[in-house]
Amino acid sequence: MYKIVIVEDEHLIRKGLKFGIDYSSLDCVVIGEAEDGKQAIEVLNELNPDIVIIDINLPIKTGLQVLGETSHLHYSAIILSGYSEFEYAQKAIKLDVVEYLTKPLQPQKLIEAINKAKNKHDSVKLLDRIGEQTNAIKQPNLMTSVRQTTDVLVKEMIEYIKENYHEKFTMNDVVKHFGYSETHLSNKFKKHTELTFNDYLNRYRITIAIELMKQGLVDFNVLSDRCGFSNTQYFDKVFTKYVTISLKEYLSLLQ
Repeated sequence: MYKIVIVEDEHLIRKGLKFGIDYSSLDCVVIGEAEDGKQAIEVLNELNPDIVIIDINLPIKTGLQVLGETSHLHYSAIILSGYSEFEYAQKAIKLDVVEYLTKPLQPQKLIEAINKAKNKHDSVKLLDRIGEQTNAIKQPNLMTSVRQTTDVLVKEMIEYIKENYHEKFTMNDVVKHFGYSETHLSNKFKKHTELTFNDYLNRYRITIAIELMKQGLVDFNVLSDRCGFSNTQYFDKVFTKYVTISLKEYLSLLQ
């Protein structure tokens, strides 16, 4: 349900707003109320509502001041006022208010305004979600799932990756370097990091590639070679697997 806070200094009007509308039929619930601007700011910060129905003419701080000082919260605002002057409506528009309703209030107008506020709230949440997903893609934490280890051999294998990621080496090269069987090295690495050796290597290479792209290196052939991939097509395939979008799509996000 959508959470609503009502801010109105006149007691009877405030109670009329609270009990005069069937909020449940609108998939809404009134979670709080305030009778002056100072109290309103405290209530909004505490309850973080989805919709605020607020009078402009409040004691201590005006409704517009309240909206301005709580603009960091993600709610949709409906303004109520006995004033119909254009100046107030203009300021309300600048504060991105959903609706500006003048008193005496018509219940149907308020219901329509609440439905508009719900739609706006949903749109803002969707955009926030898209923004969060985009940021997560732009800054993927590919190494956060790696378990820390104190095993000496595994730490040496990780150091080997960091020193040689730009080279096109195979597991046979790793076996020759450490002098253990491939099975022993693979099992030990997986046991202590919860990743396969190749998985760790790919994650590290992609992390380096992302840093180089952020620094301005955008030639995929050069990037592929710098990060130890056999060719650009394979590089793009691995990149897409871990970042969920292609190299070209990722580059467009950075620009």
